[in-house]
Amino acid sequence: MKFLIKVGASAFFLLLASFSMYLYIFDSPNVRSNHILFIPTGAEFNQVLDSIRYQNMLKSNATFHLASRLMKYHKLVKPGRYEITSEMSNKEVISMLRSGMQAPVLITFHNISFFEELSHLLSKKLEPDSGTFSRYFLTKETAAKYGFTKETFALMFLPDTYQMFWNTNPEKFAERMHKEYGKFWNEERKSQARKIGLDPIKAGILASIVESETKKADELPVVAGLYLNRLRKGMLLQADPTVVFATQLERGVRSKRVYFKDLKIESPYNTYIHKGLPPGPISFPSKLAIEAVLNPSDHNFLYMCADPERPGYHLFTDDYRQHLRNASRYHRWISAQQIN
Repeated sequence: MKFLIKVGASAFFLLLASFSMYLYIFDSPNVRSNHILFIPTGAEFNQVLDSIRYQNMLKSNATFHLASRLMKYHKLVKPGRYEITSEMSNKEVISMLRSGMQAPVLITFHNISFFEELSHLLSKKLEPDSGTFSRYFLTKETAAKYGFTKETFALMFLPDTYQMFWNTNPEKFAERMHKEYGKFWNEERKSQARKIGLDPIKAGILASIVESETKKADELPVVAGLYLNRLRKGMLLQADPTVVFATQLERGVRSKRVYFKDLKIESPYNTYIHKGLPPGPISFPSKLAIEAVLNPSDHNFLYMCADPERPGYHLFTDDYRQHLRNASRYHRWISAQQIN
């Protein structure tokens, strides 16, 4: 009887010790403080361990290593950006990493004109470098895949704030943008575009010009109406921002003002010498600017000039002689400011 009691007691203490060891390895808090853990695409288990050690993330690297082996994590490494919080246990951390439950990042872009700018911005938030993004975005094959030309492809990328996973590659990013573009251009908006003689591509191109002319939200529909009036009359758009864009394409430098010599630059984007819309947008137009084009102000304005008394705003008229007076006044003001 005493023998049985001793065996039972030994078994109990062995079981208790095993349970305590299990709790220590799997369920005890093991994270020192909050950390962000980046696991690159293609990384192996040892690389994950190295990153964790380098950040001095854990109280016990040994128990994490053991728990990872027992939970088969060493065979299930998934890339991503993971938010590891203070006092998490090995089991909680490994379950997160093994299931790929990464924390998304916020991607915001606006006021850009070139894919190189977008690529640079994305490379600061996502895993691929800017060159990887640019090489994918700048090919005509990529544009054609989504139904665009190389010149119009920027229209698919609607400026906004988006949630993305850190390991999003260029193709996945483009697919997300294509989905967002399709959601925005619903049948109602397509119908609005048709009513003013445009389609989504032409509306986007015009929106890029409108938004480059004014950053004032209340002025966007007025400018949109003006350019639509000129298009209907078969007039040259004569939009200064298209000249700025054309000169930047040619010289690689963005000018702060337009000189008379620039108005003659030979470029399909120069609306001073080519009628109609340019072959593509001169910026990545915002949803607000596109909405302004689809809902333009009803007026007879054909001419506009920057208003020196209201920075950012313009003077509008349907009379050319009045426009010349407005322009003369503006040029005197800008010369006084010594803006090159």
